[in-house]
Amino acid sequence: MKRLRVDLHSHTWYSHDSLLKPEHFVEACLRKGINCIAVTDHNEVDGAKAVARIAPFKVIVGEEIRTRDGEISGLFLKERIPPNLTAHETIRQIRRQKGLVYIPHPFAAGVTMRLRTSDAHTRFEIGSAYVEMDDFKTPAQMIKNLQKGTLIGRKTNVLYPATSLAVGRAKVLAGHRSEEAREQRKTRINIQRVWTDL
Repeated sequence: MKRLRVDLHSHTWYSHDSLLKPEHFVEACLRKGINCIAVTDHNEVDGAKAVARIAPFKVIVGEEIRTRDGEISGLFLKERIPPNLTAHETIRQIRRQKGLVYIPHPFAAGVTMRLRTSDAHTRFEIGSAYVEMDDFKTPAQMIKNLQKGTLIGRKTNVLYPATSLAVGRAKVLAGHRSEEAREQRKTRINIQRVWTDL
């Protein structure tokens, strides 16, 4: 059976705290030997779908969702789940899509959200922590194989989280979280898809 190196928490420039374009994201995965990755952009699935369209490896479409009670991540999603719901309603929406639920930052200190783990925002952080495990076809099989997997990781340079925090603040001030900005990002990726289809 094929072995995977699975990074379960990563972000593209569709997140407010990352500048990593999908093509650079894929290059970083290939360079680090990551052949399965969960893209969990903040309150967005379009970045994960953009990576899935160009990656020659397995991509899990996910989302790190801001709820009224803290952040919750969903994996194997088909559609975006809106932010600012209760934790209970967010979990219900993830399960409605037959997705998996996890808490992205359960032990993080100094985090403002109450429900607070390679949390990759830059190409250097991808693959900092991953699970080596058997391949899977379904979410249930992934959970089963994950239990027998081997966790591999290293400490992240303190400059990376500081950089993503600064990027996040700048992008939010520039209107990244607005619905208008979200629609512009979506249109941009649709134009790119049409262009490559011609």
